[in-house]
Amino acid sequence: AGVELNQLYPWGFLPFAGTPRVLLGLSVFAGGIALAGWSVRTMRLAGTRFETSQPTSAIVAAGAYRHSRNPIYTAMGPG
Repeated sequence: AGVELNQLYPWGFLPFAGTPRVLLGLSVFAGGIALAGWSVRTMRLAGTRFETSQPTSAIVAAGAYRHSRNPIYTAMGPG
Protein backbone atom coordinates (compact mmCIF):
# COMPACT_ATOMS: atom_id res chain seq x y z
CA ALA A 1 0.00 0.00 0.00
CA GLY A 2 2.85 2.37 0.81
CA VAL A 3 4.53 1.77 -2.55
CA GLU A 4 1.29 2.43 -4.40
CA LEU A 5 0.61 5.58 -2.39
CA ASN A 6 4.14 6.80 -3.14
CA GLN A 7 3.50 6.29 -6.86
CA LEU A 8 0.32 8.37 -6.67
CA TYR A 9 1.61 11.08 -4.33
CA PRO A 10 5.45 11.10 -4.25
CA TRP A 11 6.19 13.21 -1.17
CA GLY A 12 9.53 11.68 -0.30
CA PHE A 13 10.09 10.38 3.21
CA LEU A 14 9.22 13.61 5.02
CA PRO A 15 6.90 16.19 3.54
CA PHE A 16 8.06 18.85 6.00
CA ALA A 17 10.47 21.43 4.67
CA GLY A 18 13.54 21.97 6.81
CA THR A 19 13.35 18.68 8.72
CA PRO A 20 16.86 17.22 8.94
CA ARG A 21 16.43 13.68 7.68
CA VAL A 22 19.84 12.55 8.86
CA LEU A 23 19.05 13.49 12.46
CA LEU A 24 15.70 11.73 12.26
CA GLY A 25 17.37 8.61 10.86
CA LEU A 26 20.03 8.65 13.55
CA SER A 27 17.43 9.05 16.29
CA VAL A 28 15.41 6.10 14.95
CA PHE A 29 18.61 4.04 14.73
CA ALA A 30 19.57 5.00 18.30
CA GLY A 31 16.07 4.11 19.48
CA GLY A 32 16.39 0.67 17.91
CA ILE A 33 19.76 0.10 19.57
CA ALA A 34 18.34 1.23 22.93
CA LEU A 35 15.30 -1.07 22.58
CA ALA A 36 17.50 -4.04 21.70
CA GLY A 37 19.80 -3.34 24.65
CA TRP A 38 16.87 -2.99 27.04
CA SER A 39 15.41 -6.27 25.76
CA VAL A 40 18.67 -8.21 26.13
CA ARG A 41 19.22 -6.75 29.61
CA THR A 42 15.71 -7.76 30.67
CA MET A 43 16.30 -11.32 29.45
CA ARG A 44 19.64 -11.55 31.27
CA LEU A 45 18.12 -10.22 34.51
CA ALA A 46 15.43 -12.90 34.22
CA GLY A 47 18.16 -15.54 33.99
CA THR A 48 17.31 -16.82 30.54
CA ARG A 49 19.06 -16.72 27.18
CA PHE A 50 18.16 -14.29 24.42
CA GLU A 51 19.73 -16.25 21.53
CA THR A 52 17.04 -17.75 19.32
CA SER A 53 18.97 -20.99 18.85
CA GLN A 54 19.13 -21.68 22.61
CA PRO A 55 16.27 -22.94 24.81
CA THR A 56 14.77 -20.52 27.31
CA SER A 57 14.52 -21.23 31.01
CA ALA A 58 11.93 -18.58 31.91
CA ILE A 59 9.10 -16.65 30.34
CA VAL A 60 9.80 -12.93 30.50
CA ALA A 61 6.84 -10.53 30.72
CA ALA A 62 8.57 -7.46 32.15
CA GLY A 63 10.44 -4.52 30.68
CA ALA A 64 10.16 -4.24 26.91
CA TYR A 65 8.43 -7.63 26.81
CA ARG A 66 5.47 -6.10 28.63
CA HIS A 67 4.75 -4.02 25.52
CA SER A 68 5.91 -6.28 22.69
CA ARG A 69 6.19 -10.04 22.27
CA ASN A 70 9.43 -9.73 20.28
CA PRO A 71 11.07 -6.38 21.06
CA ILE A 72 14.45 -7.44 19.67
CA TYR A 73 12.86 -8.11 16.28
CA THR A 74 10.99 -4.81 16.56
CA ALA A 75 14.29 -3.05 17.26
CA MET A 76 15.80 -4.52 14.10
CA GLY A 77 13.09 -2.86 12.02
CA PRO A 78 11.95 -3.92 8.57
CA GLY A 79 14.43 -6.15 6.93
